[in-house]
Amino acid sequence: MGDFLDEVEASTSQSPSEYMNQVPITREFPELLDDLTPTPTIKKPNWLSSSLIPQSWRTHDGFLELFIGGAGSGFTTLHCDVYWVNTMITQVVGAKEFTLFAPSDTKYLYPSSKRPFISTVGRIDQVPSEEFPLFSKAQPIVVRVEPGETIYVPWGWWHATRILGPSIAVASSTANQSNWNKFSEDYTKSDGRAKRAYKGSILKLVSLMERRKAITD
Repeated sequence: MGDFLDEVEASTSQSPSEYMNQVPITREFPELLDDLTPTPTIKKPNWLSSSLIPQSWRTHDGFLELFIGGAGSGFTTLHCDVYWVNTMITQVVGAKEFTLFAPSDTKYLYPSSKRPFISTVGRIDQVPSEEFPLFSKAQPIVVRVEPGETIYVPWGWWHATRILGPSIAVASSTANQSNWNKFSEDYTKSDGRAKRAYKGSILKLVSLMERRKAITD
């Protein structure tokens, strides 16, 4: 870790560091959980942390992940978050630039036929117009996120990130009535048939019970 952090400090746009990303905090750094609670009200309800979901699937506050990188690194490839989750990313140290595209721009972003949550244009600052002529019609939204700030990326929104200096960030994903059907469909695809059927039935139960809970509350 010491060597990696030295690399992060020395990172430049021309020679970026490795990007430590999507590290599950609950499993790898559980000692940090006290620093990440209580859960902000804006993240509720989050059915990913429902007590109805089997413990082996459930994580603290949904998919809670750690990201560390240096200047020039980041998720430079245009993508949507898998499982169609809503995601909130909080900068703890350093600044990060997000370039986002609304779902309505999908037709201009050339999603991969095999991995539809990844755009085949690659890096958005190096898109050859002769190969991807429709890309120029997309409307990017560029946002700089500073330490202590949080950006909300709704499900289905395309985005790429560029780290501007040594950066530490925490991401928390949510699913509820707004995106549960898309989440359930995507979440069950990677398992075998029997597991898909089992997961599907559990996810339907969670949806039903959480909707009833919302009504009674």
